[in-house]
Amino acid sequence: MGAAKVMVSKREFCIKEGYQVRIDLLDWFEAQHQSGQKTTVEQARNKQSELLAKYKERFDLL
Repeated sequence: MGAAKVMVSKREFCIKEGYQVRIDLLDWFEAQHQSGQKTTVEQARNKQSELLAKYKERFDLL
């Protein structure tokens, strides 16, 4: 068993960084959708960068 595959219709939304960042970003996308907000690629990139920075701050201990 592994992580579920996530399919997106726009290549710009593809996420290459770590698993936890991907899950957190998917949660953010869901919150955006639930609130009725349309998400742009730029917003997604900014959120991804923010989540990746937090992830690295927390787990890159070497």
